[in-house]
Amino acid sequence: MKKLNSSVTDFCISLLIILTLAFAFISFQWALASMWYFNASYHIDEWSRSELVDNRRDYDDALLAINKAISYSSENPHYLHTKGKIIHWGIISKFEKQHKIKEIKEIYKTSLIYRESWPIVWSDLARINSLIEGLSIETQSYIDKALFYGPYKKEVILEVFDIYMQNLSDLNSTQTLLFYKLLESFTNHPHLLKNILINAEEYGVAHIICIQIKFNQKYKSLSSSWVKNEYCK
Repeated sequence: MKKLNSSVTDFCISLLIILTLAFAFISFQWALASMWYFNASYHIDEWSRSELVDNRRDYDDALLAINKAISYSSENPHYLHTKGKIIHWGIISKFEKQHKIKEIKEIYKTSLIYRESWPIVWSDLARINSLIEGLSIETQSYIDKALFYGPYKKEVILEVFDIYMQNLSDLNSTQTLLFYKLLESFTNHPHLLKNILINAEEYGVAHIICIQIKFNQKYKSLSSSWVKNEYCK
């Protein structure tokens, strides 16, 4: 009986040691993944502030870092989303070929498998798909998902509105109504409206937004604002 109790005790101790080592290994993997992720994320924050990638080496370092993070945690939606964003910056900066945009689309779709309710990934996916095939039914389906999961999220609304501005001549009646509804949401945010008008000038549609600001009573609060005076003369 004593021998049996001793065997059970030895088994329990061995099992505890194995579980402890396994937990320590997993924790170590998570820590390494997190370290590499924050390294990659730092580069994106810098590029967003300066609106450019400083050099090819920074881009390669960021891509290496996020690939390292994914190698330790392949199903993490944050890491996958970040990889897609890095490659997009690579395309914008001419460090990657244009065909890589289809890879970004697949990365975002994979990210959403692990976290379907993440609105910013849906709006980023809509952005990427609009670059591939314009404001198609598929693109609109991603926009619908983004607005469903993040109807009040500033980043989502801005991105959807920007996609609509780029495809303004292709909007159907439902999309046109949503376009003006989203525009109204910026009425009390002149600083956001400024960025919208800067992009609108680039897309050649600023006059359409300025007409609303000048003559639509819904935008009366902007009639004497610095945004209207500077960008809608």
